[in-house]
Amino acid sequence: MKKIFLSLVILINFLTAFSQSGEFGPFLGISSYIGEVNQTKLFYMPSPAYGVVFRHNFHERFTLRLETMHTNLRGDDMNSDNNYQILRNQQFKTSLTDLSAGIEVNFLPYDKEKQKTKYFTPFVYTGISFLVIPEYKKGFSFAVPFTVGFKYALTSKISLGAEWSIRKTFTDYIDKLEDHVISPLLSKQENKQLSYNPNNDWFTYTGILLTITVFSQETQCPAYF
Repeated sequence: MKKIFLSLVILINFLTAFSQSGEFGPFLGISSYIGEVNQTKLFYMPSPAYGVVFRHNFHERFTLRLETMHTNLRGDDMNSDNNYQILRNQQFKTSLTDLSAGIEVNFLPYDKEKQKTKYFTPFVYTGISFLVIPEYKKGFSFAVPFTVGFKYALTSKISLGAEWSIRKTFTDYIDKLEDHVISPLLSKQENKQLSYNPNNDWFTYTGILLTITVFSQETQCPAYF
């Protein structure tokens, strides 16, 4: 997993080096899980989340974005008010690395080089995520990210942003509940499945992002005569 995370960091560095307008920087925040163990709370048992983000700004309204995130998602039935969950008494901690690619759409024209007029904007982001889950029987899965955020150009090279993202996954195993396993409760008449497979798990990120422009469209190579 660490090798995959390092490989993507190297790839982002490579893309930044050859991009005409590339930003690169860290993401720091928290993550939380939504699924059979937690069905309603948005900021449930938060865990630290960190990552690296690359942006290629090819238009004032559109940005290509690549990112890698890592976190540990957690849950505990004993935090619930639901009697069945308390009887089920399921706890889990799942390590997850998230490799994502997609497009950011800016609501306002955004160009850090033009700080007086185009220095901030709300934005949305979506694409596709490849999830590396070592404890999952397949070892990986996929998700669709939906992100909303706000970014502000501190200088012509540095931007600061805040964002909230939710991932719809294509696995029901983040909480390690098997749908075909029956949970013995108070009596045989009350036996129920540990989980309901058609309801795949979700998770969220909330945090801040600082990016630095490494190369811009106005950067020119020196000429010698």
